[in-house]
Amino acid sequence: MPVQGTRVTMLLAPRSGSMSTFARATALSLVALALPQAASADSIQKIKPIATGGKTLEVAGLATGSSGRPAALLVDRRTGAVTLWRGNEGAATVSRQKIATIEFGIRPNVLRAAGKTGLLTYWREYRGERERMIVASGDRLQTRQRFDGYDVVDIAAAPDGRAALLLRKGKAYGTEVREFAVATRGPGGRAFGAPVAIGKARSGQVAVGRTADTVTAALVSASGVTVAERATVDRSFTRAAIADDAHASNVALGVGDSGRITVAWTRSIVGGRQLVAATRRAAGAAFDAPAAVPVKAAALDQAPTVYVDGKRDGIVWAGDFGAAGIWPVVSSRGSGAWKSYFRTDSSAAGREGVAASEPFDNAFGIAATTSKSGRVKTANVGSGGSSRFRTVNGSRDTRTLPRVAAGGSKPWIAVTETRGKRTTIRIF
Repeated sequence: MPVQGTRVTMLLAPRSGSMSTFARATALSLVALALPQAASADSIQKIKPIATGGKTLEVAGLATGSSGRPAALLVDRRTGAVTLWRGNEGAATVSRQKIATIEFGIRPNVLRAAGKTGLLTYWREYRGERERMIVASGDRLQTRQRFDGYDVVDIAAAPDGRAALLLRKGKAYGTEVREFAVATRGPGGRAFGAPVAIGKARSGQVAVGRTADTVTAALVSASGVTVAERATVDRSFTRAAIADDAHASNVALGVGDSGRITVAWTRSIVGGRQLVAATRRAAGAAFDAPAAVPVKAAALDQAPTVYVDGKRDGIVWAGDFGAAGIWPVVSSRGSGAWKSYFRTDSSAAGREGVAASEPFDNAFGIAATTSKSGRVKTANVGSGGSSRFRTVNGSRDTRTLPRVAAGGSKPWIAVTETRGKRTTIRIF
């Protein structure tokens, strides 16, 4: 595979006899990361595990900052122990540290890179009858900040350490409309400031500019989809309604450094869910009218991942083709209409669909899917489309969707394998 910074052209062609909607092949351009080398079942087993344990052990998050070194959160669901693992450029263990024990509460389920080696995560813990919303940051997640009275919905961060929290007032449970707020911090890993209210909603996502000092949130309320954007002068937030869609959910957001913003979401239709997207092509411009992303498949009940770079947008999501199974779908566009391609070079996935890395210091990353047989396949993805999926794990013992992360010059994959009562976690 080409190294980062080279440009390659890939032909996306459907399998012979597959759905006629995708009968036409199209060449797409994509700046590619160097994917991990294809591996057989034998070679995968030669990779030294970062952890082994019972069936309650799992990877709660995977991240890599500008340094390119991986970090993973490991959670034991039985004991509540949360461990931070950090590796070097070859995924050899550098440190392993227990950072918390959460016997009762909502354990971490995300890990974000913030800066060269900084990290961010959050959890909710219960101490007697008191609830505490904890945001942990730092190279070792050693800095703790409480946001009592709020639930953290999403975290976003930039290579210089800037970060934003999307917060929701009240407890973590429930889907009713509640007040949302954003708390931000500047570069260098300082503490988050006080939350700033941005409106009422049911769900949402937040993004920060990779180089530009921007903070943007996409919200779904009972009336539709709105975007809240922070002004650069007085730091207040302005809102713009982009879709009158009472059936919207699973909103996702991509922000480019030139002011381009693309918002994608799913909407309930007869037979399942449809993927819809709207784009603001430049700072100060209006959003285009929402357009259905063309593919004759129902979207899964999960948020897609959006990549924005220059004048191009890419969306990675999972399409449910009924009896044909669930397949990764890549959609992209420049100045014209959306074009979608289901990835016939991958095996039909399980119900979990596809995982794609969050954009960090580039507008591209890595996607992974698990076939029904337990094989893991990955591809380069970004604003220009995707490369072909190829097998990196010949094992048939993968029980969950892999964790993926991209930063610096290398992507990482965390695979959880289960054999009998034993769980093995490998990162490569």
